[in-house]
Amino acid sequence: MIDQQALGNKGEQRFGELCADTGLTFNKATLDLAGWDFIVNSDVDDTQAVSLDRRRTPFSCYVQVKTIWDTSRSVKLKLNMAERLGIEAIPSFICVFRVNRDRQFTDAFVIHVADDRLAAILKKLREAQADMDGVPLNKKFISFTPRGTERIDLTGIALREAFIHHIGPDFHSYIDKKREQRETLGFEGKPFQMSVVFENLSASELLDAFLGLTREVPVSSLEVVETRFEIPLPEGEPTTAKITIKPQPFDTCSITIRHGKRGWPAVFAGEIFNTPKVGSRQRSLIRSELFMIVVDRSTESGGKLRFEFSIEGKNCTASKWADYWRMLSAFRSGEGVVEIKPESMPVPLEFDITIDEKSEMEGQIEPDQCVRVLECLSNIIRHAGARPEPTFEYPEIFEQADRILALSAMMDAQTPIVTVHDPSADALDGIPIGPCILATTFPVGSTVFVFYATAFVETDAGDGGRPTVLFRDFQPKRLRIIEAGEKSRELFVENAQRLEGVTQVLWL
Repeated sequence: MIDQQALGNKGEQRFGELCADTGLTFNKATLDLAGWDFIVNSDVDDTQAVSLDRRRTPFSCYVQVKTIWDTSRSVKLKLNMAERLGIEAIPSFICVFRVNRDRQFTDAFVIHVADDRLAAILKKLREAQADMDGVPLNKKFISFTPRGTERIDLTGIALREAFIHHIGPDFHSYIDKKREQRETLGFEGKPFQMSVVFENLSASELLDAFLGLTREVPVSSLEVVETRFEIPLPEGEPTTAKITIKPQPFDTCSITIRHGKRGWPAVFAGEIFNTPKVGSRQRSLIRSELFMIVVDRSTESGGKLRFEFSIEGKNCTASKWADYWRMLSAFRSGEGVVEIKPESMPVPLEFDITIDEKSEMEGQIEPDQCVRVLECLSNIIRHAGARPEPTFEYPEIFEQADRILALSAMMDAQTPIVTVHDPSADALDGIPIGPCILATTFPVGSTVFVFYATAFVETDAGDGGRPTVLFRDFQPKRLRIIEAGEKSRELFVENAQRLEGVTQVLWL
């Protein structure tokens, strides 16, 4: 009977013979302390039909050779050596030979250190760290039982084909895949948990912190625990810090605000966030783009809603801004009804609500007048054929409110009336008489609208009064969105002159 050392030498010698038989270059470790016995290199494939500078990288791999009696089922590796096989960037294998009592090789296996084999090593390492027993890794072991699918013929060709099968044609892609497995194997769901102690916070302050409404909240005893292979390990020592919680939505919802029985409702999309209970209190946040609703609930006082608006610096479409001002109009009327329909619920929740004071965002315009301006702008944008619908900050819209209303009226074929404020006799000089193109243009934010109509222009000096410009047969024609600048405006008018066969132009 030969001893284990001699048995190992026999297997390593046979492995070298198999590599030599198939043209694989192999180099043996002088001392088996690196976790591997051999590093194996293949030659560059001379049969590739590409230029020399584009030939694929030949593969290299580390191989640990284990030789056991044919009565043994498993091989055993020191955990520190198995760790090296697992963390090496290039492919790693365990080559297992079985020998019978006549000292003849009976079986050979190639165990690829990837997938579940790599997972077993990573899990064993994590268990070793969790044990905290002071035993070094070179005194701990991990066992592998060769499988039937890992068996190869005792030939050099079979050994080479096994390596190529596992590594694949692209050596660099293999390295990327192994790195990804090392970083992701064993993780499930949400692997990190954090525990903290909140100090000197009221129930209301704590609820706001859970909803992310309060930022940089001071905490003590902050501890982060990572769970991998169902084994939790702390990430560092407990510490003090300032944290900001970014909650994930519990559900999505639609928010509908109705103004009694008149007008279109305002409809918004929202997300719902819930806090855990703090004593008898719980708080929900329903967040939409332009506002949020905070719902306080307690066992003593039931529920209470609070609206908070946030529109400064927001860019929205005219239709969305119209919904916002419809909402304020509904609240101001005292007839506002709020319906919140969570995606997970079959019917909406309904609340009666009013706002006693004007929102500071309303500016100087009443909500109903704002809605009228925004509906006119939406109509203008639809007629201009804008896709996608442009967005604006709300002050940009109301700066042009008069021009938006005037353009909307002209689009509806309402004849404009022009009064000349200069009562002098030559005030009408320069006004074209007869068939004429009436044009107007103005920007809303970065969007420039241009419009023209046709009409027969007349003037009236008046009897001691103000002179006026009159339009007969007023017909709206075209509305477009153009690029800013004089050139775009000129091209639009030239096209109108050509289409209408009219040369005179009057800018309104």
